[in-house]
Amino acid sequence: MIALSDITALVSDNLVKLIGGILILLIGLVISRFFGKLFYKVLHRIGLNEVLKKQLQLQIPVEEFISTFIRYLGYIISVIFALQQLGLTTFIFNLILILILVFIILMVVIALKDIVPNITAGFFITQKKLVKVGDTVKIKNLTGKVTNVTLTEIQIKNKEDTIIIPNSVLIKHEIIKKK
Repeated sequence: MIALSDITALVSDNLVKLIGGILILLIGLVISRFFGKLFYKVLHRIGLNEVLKKQLQLQIPVEEFISTFIRYLGYIISVIFALQQLGLTTFIFNLILILILVFIILMVVIALKDIVPNITAGFFITQKKLVKVGDTVKIKNLTGKVTNVTLTEIQIKNKEDTIIIPNSVLIKHEIIKKK
């Protein structure tokens, strides 16, 4: 027969594991947030976004991406340690880890699905010197003066508006340069 002392020991042991897991999770979340902000401040002080904008003409908030990645990586590690403290079996632990990794990979693929073709087309456009700042061009039914060429887009100014055309769209259409 099960003694009352055995039940009390089992409950107290599981309660200690639960409290330990919650503490690990909370401390990990605080530390992850701290390191995310720290990385952002360091990268911002270095001026990474400005360097990339000046050197590569990329207007991507890399500082924010890296600091957010560091923060979420810390969150994931905290969850893993908290689950391990709770004594989850290896199978469940591995299953949760695989699901998290699949989710991260899907998010990265979704985030990059438009950027990669635009950057590839941007390299092609700059290498072949198809258009440059100051050219007057006609693309589809749009005519205007090129005001900015980056790896991801081209900006054309006509009489009324500034039109931004992604490089992947630009490369698929006929470009007429006016003299």
